[in-house]
Amino acid sequence: MSNRPAEHSAPTFATLTAPEYVVFTSAREAVGYASQLCGTPAPADTPGAVPDSSPERIVLSDTARNSLRRDYLGRLLFNELAATTDVRVSETASHESSFAVTDEHVAVSTPIQEVAVATTADDGETVETAHEAAMQAFNEGEQYTFPGGTLAAFRKTVTETFDEPLYVDFVTAMQASGDLVDQQRAVVAAAANDCSLYAFSTLLQDRGLSSKATISRAKTTLEDVEAIETTQIEQDVGRPRQRLHLTDAEVREEYPDVAAVVDAVS
Repeated sequence: MSNRPAEHSAPTFATLTAPEYVVFTSAREAVGYASQLCGTPAPADTPGAVPDSSPERIVLSDTARNSLRRDYLGRLLFNELAATTDVRVSETASHESSFAVTDEHVAVSTPIQEVAVATTADDGETVETAHEAAMQAFNEGEQYTFPGGTLAAFRKTVTETFDEPLYVDFVTAMQASGDLVDQQRAVVAAAANDCSLYAFSTLLQDRGLSSKATISRAKTTLEDVEAIETTQIEQDVGRPRQRLHLTDAEVREEYPDVAAVVDAVS
């Protein structure tokens, strides 16, 4: 499930210039950091260029990486930053807090509700200890493999395979309020654009965001609550395929999370 924009919280150490290491124990902070550097895109915008002040090396904990897998838009945005630096995933990065290290400072993040503040130290011993911990986690980590690719690359694929309105609705659906899981948000966006289920699920699977089976299950769930419906696409050979549509009926009030996403793209 994607965090909405307010829930992606950039730690205040994002103000540190070109840290040598940034260690993230939280996907929420990793995406917030990328958003602060690249800019959180409006639905029709591409992310901005990553500035020269971005970190030399990033380490993700296993927990942070696993959370990113469930956060489609957050993962695509983080990958914009990851494409410009060396990112590792490390079991030894499971510290209590995210932190950043420069030659002269260490800043440790402390999440407080929907924001994250940083405690900064500049004494040599503390900086050296943090530097060694970050370096160890980095050196023992495995290479991050950019699952899903970057947001810019995803946009290019969607607009070339379908069109720009689908991309806009995809981002809008991911940023809508509520606790709906991302695979269902994606299907709502596809239904708003009358997409072929096969073509859309193939695109997400090829991009590494979701499997066809996961999208098919999401489709069935949304049909059960009467948020979407399907029509058949006849094939010259083989079984008919399905086209997704939003229904004309209002989503029942017992499904407010579904209704919030449907309303956002309608």
